Amino acid sequence: EISNFAKKGYESRHNSRYWKCQDYLGIGPAAHSCYKGKRFAVPKDIDSFIQSVHQDTVVIDESPGGFEEYAMLRLRLKEGLLLDNVAEHRQKIEKKLPPLMKAGYILFDGNRVSLTRKGFLMSNSVIEYLIFE
Repeated sequence: EISNFAKKGYESRHNSRYWKCQDYLGIGPAAHSCYKGKRFAVPKDIDSFIQSVHQDTVVIDESPGGFEEYAMLRLRLKEGLLLDNVAEHRQKIEKKLPPLMKAGYILFDGNRVSLTRKGFLMSNSVIEYLIFE
């Protein structure tokens, strides 16, 4: 899934906090939240939700995120990934950039790595190569 594969000025704001790795709250059956460093889920049972005085939640991840998730989500945004924000991985990523730039999949300005239009069409492969290989 690519976030904001849209014309300038018409980008979706839906889920933008998720895409930018910011806290977000979900309300209702099966909703998910990430708040103060933990991920929560609301049980799917709609009847229980309706009858409850408060929304029950279950912690599903005590320490969400990390480099891989952050980088993957940022690269799915038009604005891309700032290498200053992942300094400990900078060298590893920079070594992988030349063939991607030559193929026309990414742009790199010395700090920001972002996918080109062509790169968005190959995003899963490009992101996997940059982060995991």
